[in-house]
Amino acid sequence: MNNGLVAGIGDVLLRYPELIEDVSADAIAAIERERPYVAIHLHASVPNKIPPSPIWLTDKLRLAGVNCIGVGPQYAPYLGNLRTQIEVVKRAWRFIGTLSCFNVVAQIAKVPSFVLVNRSLKEPFI
Repeated sequence: MNNGLVAGIGDVLLRYPELIEDVSADAIAAIERERPYVAIHLHASVPNKIPPSPIWLTDKLRLAGVNCIGVGPQYAPYLGNLRTQIEVVKRAWRFIGTLSCFNVVAQIAKVPSFVLVNRSLKEPFI
């Protein structure tokens, strides 16, 4: 029990079946050719967690010659399912993004990260 939540692995998989989907080998092979890259997740569950100019940040990084790969639901048509995107983050040279499952993956995988936080919001688990 942690933070008032009791859940086993079965509960998690029933609620998030996308976690047991296969990783797209083709997508990972394509991503491997892009290394080194920075995985970027500049979206969030609520609008006030999103940085004010996410496209500006990505454009400036690319202008500086930084190879960026976006992750999140809007990139699913290009990268594939959540499991595949998690693998993209784990293989990244760096991570920039909002508080999300992707930033947690980056931290666990020891990917150097810059996490964007709206400090005016009260985050209960930070």
